[in-house]
Amino acid sequence: MLASAKRTHLSILILSALLLPYNIVYADDYFEPDLVTDPFGKRLSVDLSPFQKSAYLPGSYRVDVFVNDNYVDTSDIDFINSDKVSEELMPCLSEVQLIQYGIKVDNYRKDSVNDGTKGQCYDLTNIPDAGFRFIPSENKLILGIPQIALDTHILDEHLEQRWDDGIPAIFADYNFSGRNQENTKYHENDNTFYLNLRSGVNVGAWRYRNYGTWNRDSDGSKHWETQLNYIERPIRSMKSRFLAGDNYSDSQIFETIPFRGVKLWSDNQMYPDYASIYAPAISGVASSESTIEVSQNGRVIYRTNVPAGPYEITDVVPLNNGDNLEVAQIGIDGSVQRFIVPFSTVDFLQRKGHLKYSLTSGQYRPSESNNKDKNKDKFFQADAFYGLTDNTTLFGGVQASARYQAYDMGVGFNLPEIGAITADITAMHASPKYTDSLNGQAFRLRYSKGLNSYGTNITFLGYRYMRGDYITMQDLFDFYQGVPDDNAYSRRKNQFDITLTQQLPESLGQITATSSYQTYQNFNNNEQKVESYNVGYTNTFRYFSLNVNYAYYKNALDDHSDYNHREKNNDHVLSMNISIPLTGKFKENWINYGASSNKDGDIDNYVGIGGLAFEDRSLSWNVQQGYGNRGRGNYGSVYGTYKHSYGDLNASYAYQKDNRQYGYGASGSLIASQYGIAATRPLGETNGLVYTPQASGISIENESGAKTNYFGLAVVPNLIPYRSNTIRLNQYSLPENAEVDTPLKEIFPTRGAIVLADYSTQIGNKMLVTLHDTTGKILPFGAYATLNETDERYYVSNFGRIYFSGAPGSDEIQVVWGDKNQHQCKFTYNIKDKQRVNSLYIFDEICR
Repeated sequence: MLASAKRTHLSILILSALLLPYNIVYADDYFEPDLVTDPFGKRLSVDLSPFQKSAYLPGSYRVDVFVNDNYVDTSDIDFINSDKVSEELMPCLSEVQLIQYGIKVDNYRKDSVNDGTKGQCYDLTNIPDAGFRFIPSENKLILGIPQIALDTHILDEHLEQRWDDGIPAIFADYNFSGRNQENTKYHENDNTFYLNLRSGVNVGAWRYRNYGTWNRDSDGSKHWETQLNYIERPIRSMKSRFLAGDNYSDSQIFETIPFRGVKLWSDNQMYPDYASIYAPAISGVASSESTIEVSQNGRVIYRTNVPAGPYEITDVVPLNNGDNLEVAQIGIDGSVQRFIVPFSTVDFLQRKGHLKYSLTSGQYRPSESNNKDKNKDKFFQADAFYGLTDNTTLFGGVQASARYQAYDMGVGFNLPEIGAITADITAMHASPKYTDSLNGQAFRLRYSKGLNSYGTNITFLGYRYMRGDYITMQDLFDFYQGVPDDNAYSRRKNQFDITLTQQLPESLGQITATSSYQTYQNFNNNEQKVESYNVGYTNTFRYFSLNVNYAYYKNALDDHSDYNHREKNNDHVLSMNISIPLTGKFKENWINYGASSNKDGDIDNYVGIGGLAFEDRSLSWNVQQGYGNRGRGNYGSVYGTYKHSYGDLNASYAYQKDNRQYGYGASGSLIASQYGIAATRPLGETNGLVYTPQASGISIENESGAKTNYFGLAVVPNLIPYRSNTIRLNQYSLPENAEVDTPLKEIFPTRGAIVLADYSTQIGNKMLVTLHDTTGKILPFGAYATLNETDERYYVSNFGRIYFSGAPGSDEIQVVWGDKNQHQCKFTYNIKDKQRVNSLYIFDEICR
């Protein structure tokens, strides 16, 4: 569709081919100039060469511009015919535009293509291997630019300008659940209810949020508690977020503390991936101009050109955190030098020169259920991580209040052949109200390494050792307010965690092992342990998937309990599950079988069936039936969730021996803005608001149950902040009287925003009109009409046919043609008595 403040409708070219007899001819399109005549049959000197090269006219098109896979702009771009491109229109892009898109045009020739009217257009063939693809049906222009011709920093600055704070809006998001539990043996009946309510207001970059919960227990008692209540906004210049109100501190070093106050912390999502995701720098010396290729797991993830001499590459984004980077240095003579850059990382590691920080100042905010002494100690908390070199990160933090101080210092390394490791030490001092001062230290070690040749990945290993009377700040605030209780003295002394993944050869599956071991010291100075171990095997075969798991846990924290009670806190469970996906017309369903046993000899076997229903997969369901030995007998459950454009509903039923349980719930949200009110499915942190004026019932692709309502509104939740998000309408769901310029929108929301995806919707009738002059001859090919006194153009095809969308029930329309638009005529119509085929009115008219 052609647009430039104009929109050209050439769908008639396709409609004419479908509605008339034709012969299949495999040849280039050709348009006969003799068919373009005036009403008296005289041939006009109309240039039809544009149609001989493309089904679309040269002109200005409003398109979404992509550089490779990255959306960069929506703009009116001039498209021209050029000898450089034989089959399609060529975009006319200036050097300034290409530089804004991050393309290094200064490194290449400056040859241009003269379009004859707009001046100079940069010739993309100046850049080796560069090209473009124009997709008019999607209003999309894709520029294919090799990595070596891109300046990612300029492109990032350009994309930052597209960050959208969204529209002013008010919303309330809810999650309600209820449960009725019956015991037929003792004739007991319990009813409980729970409501989670999250509400907010967005104005510009500011966000107000309030989170609260409501409970009704089985004894009839009711309780409302406000969990969070704050205002927040991004600070773009600092790549940070500012918050004031009731929230939690943000720290990777210390525990998070509930507070009432202010917080300022960096938001890594605001940085491009190559700046926020850690990877080592790649350096070397090129003897001649060379191409550097970086691969991971056999996939090329980066390519650039470097001149002769030393070089350093710092903007590689790895595919994962455990595999080494393989570098190939390809000289201009074709010679290749290969080397490995060892790579492992943990959360603490930062890129060289990158600073990540968090600052919190306020007063402690105890939960309402743990507010015995109304403790509101004022405190300050800060931590920071700084990439000192390519392989070294320094970090540290501080916690301070009148009665508690803690200081932490640490360092992290990416060590070749060894892996990523961080170590830090924390020293604390506390002054409880009614006991002696406490002093302690904590040492922590973290490690991560991928052993590619063995298919092994140690994704996380952590060890923490605490000595002396080490307690945390929250321990002091929560438990040391009055006479110390047992919890105050149950201090953690050691903690050890490991996760190991082993990929087996020849598609034999994967083994995962996890372990957690913690020791505590109680008020009698006795050591107590909490430990758990888990080993699992998973594999997907041709017709089914298999999961086998063994788990052991032991909890000996309760020193006052008897042996039998302690035994209930110790168990080992062996389980197995087989899932079989169905095929054919049942491909959205599956069958599963499971079995488990524990140390007491309880054995369970169950079989289930579940799946998705309806065309949009909005209903998910599951039915299970099982049997337990040792007198437990049969048990079973039924569960279903329905996703509707107005919200989600769920219901369940379960039984086991003497117990019955009924569950139900509803979740959704309500949004009010200048565009109307929308009752919709649950919101995410960052959301898009689809707006199709006057067009309801349009569904959104990849969003089950989401459809535009009476106001033309629908919500797309869980967008990624500060990144390109694609929203696409399902064109097959458009009402018969509606049409959109493009089904695709690209938006860049800031965190917490509700961004409008505004679709230009044409509402009206669709007409296929065959136009004749007063002598009965059809109007010439290439003539065009305007509708509703707008600049939109509708072109006449062969056989005098013209296609209109968004047309009123009756109107007078002017048609123009000729090399100087010197020929004109008008026709009037009324569709009341016209033939309609599906949604299309088909009729003839005389243009006078």
